[in-house]
Amino acid sequence: TRTEISCPHPSFAHNAPLLRSNTSLTHAVGTARLSQHAPVYTMGKRPTEHNILADAARLTELGVEVHRTRRGGDVTYHGPGQFVLYPIVNLRGLKMGARAYVEGLEDVMVAVAGTFGVEARGR
Repeated sequence: TRTEISCPHPSFAHNAPLLRSNTSLTHAVGTARLSQHAPVYTMGKRPTEHNILADAARLTELGVEVHRTRRGGDVTYHGPGQFVLYPIVNLRGLKMGARAYVEGLEDVMVAVAGTFGVEARGR
């Protein structure tokens, strides 16, 4: 079970008709999806399977699913109580590569953590 809230950014209100009528994510600039997942591990393109510390039988017993994905990276866990924000952006439209975008998100998260008194660091 997932809890999802789609929230187009107000500055992109002019795109609302596109967002409702077009299922192509290339038109969904300015949209974010907030989700809370059932227990799941996702494995990216370069997974280190020993990072999942339980065997398949134990994961099944706990109700935890494991999914292989096409995203980059290693193993990631998502579960109840952890909210995940998925920005949906047309990087081509922004003339930005994935790496620059992800590094920008990282910089923002480090800055936000700092406003709450949490020391964080990126790359």
